[in-house]
Amino acid sequence: MAVVNAFKGWRYSPDYSGKLDHLIVPPYDVISPSELKNLKNASPYNFSHIILPEGDEKHQRAASLFNQWREENVFLRDSKPCFYFYKQEFNLKPQERFCQPQIKDAKVLSRTGIICRVGLEEYSARIILPHEKTFSGPKADRYQLMTAAQGNMEPVFLGYDSPAFSGEEFEKLTETVKPATHFKDAASVTHTLWMITDESVLKNIEKTLLEKKLYILDGHHRYETALQFFKDHREKDKRRSLGQVLANICSFRQPGTVILPTHRALKGLTGIQSEKIFEVLGKDWTVSQDLTLSQVESTLLLNRGACFGVRVTGEKGYAVISQKAESSKLDLETLHWDILPALASLRNKSFAEEEISYLKDITDLEKQVDSGVFQVGFLVRPSTTDEVMRTAEAGKTMPHKSTFFFPKIPSGLVVNLFDE
Repeated sequence: MAVVNAFKGWRYSPDYSGKLDHLIVPPYDVISPSELKNLKNASPYNFSHIILPEGDEKHQRAASLFNQWREENVFLRDSKPCFYFYKQEFNLKPQERFCQPQIKDAKVLSRTGIICRVGLEEYSARIILPHEKTFSGPKADRYQLMTAAQGNMEPVFLGYDSPAFSGEEFEKLTETVKPATHFKDAASVTHTLWMITDESVLKNIEKTLLEKKLYILDGHHRYETALQFFKDHREKDKRRSLGQVLANICSFRQPGTVILPTHRALKGLTGIQSEKIFEVLGKDWTVSQDLTLSQVESTLLLNRGACFGVRVTGEKGYAVISQKAESSKLDLETLHWDILPALASLRNKSFAEEEISYLKDITDLEKQVDSGVFQVGFLVRPSTTDEVMRTAEAGKTMPHKSTFFFPKIPSGLVVNLFDE
């Protein structure tokens, strides 16, 4: 079903191996303007210069810069086709473990995967499945960079429902291979990359993963851009690699497959008393007030229906709201489709997208609600990989920012240029 291939990737040369923590960066869509400035100032060879160029004709200049790096041997192409076995080792802050008892006490977590080329498929083929809605602006921007650079500068992140090539199997395949890359980044994530070149192993990986469906975990815009680029060029451009996309694929069935919760905060309810807010919520949801954060977490873990922690300006502590009737909706579907419209009735108009903020830090949410910047905050449980798969299998999409797989797959670790 899913076609995966070994390939000869482009990587920073060994001369830069001790500097990768200053060169390899997060994906383009999670870098803030202030972070981008710091990254570009870190080094003239920082990969943010390629994925987030600025100014006139920025994409062409980024492509020219990358070509210059190739000519100067800053980037070299590996000599043999390989699968890049990849491990990220990381820790989480206490608040990032919110409602995740399975990793509550783990000191160090790790997630393993394989960086490779994956054959592009229409979603209708039911081989590669999305779970998020995409937007035209980011895809147009990525398309221009792909056109100028003639390759995939960043990988898509895909998952499959099997323990294959994770755990002990991953360790066995890498134990006799010297790492090609090993470094710790600014977020204290340790990255290790191995090049697996044994032809019998490569064929086994291709055969095993051929039987799997792949689910897009991150990079929907990048995937759809690559697919559109292929469709636009396949008649005149016969390069086989156009029909493939750079990807990191991993097993869902490993402890380090972590989805962090993204909490919500609302503005636009200034002047509305907290009693009115809880009165509206109490019509269809059970409300419990004056709870600590620990009590909120315990309640959310025990409740099987949709359930949220709620913080309201002017109120002490938290409340918890839970469904009175069972529903097949996901938590965030209930929040966006039922709860937010109910609160919008207090002001007789829907919330605009800019009135809904997405926060990962609970302390930040508390401060901003307590100060009145936001009037209501919702603590949410993290989405699960099973929910991602069910949504994708049903051909549906999850609400905006439903999944934040952590750590992100970095940019600049391996680059895929379309073969001549």
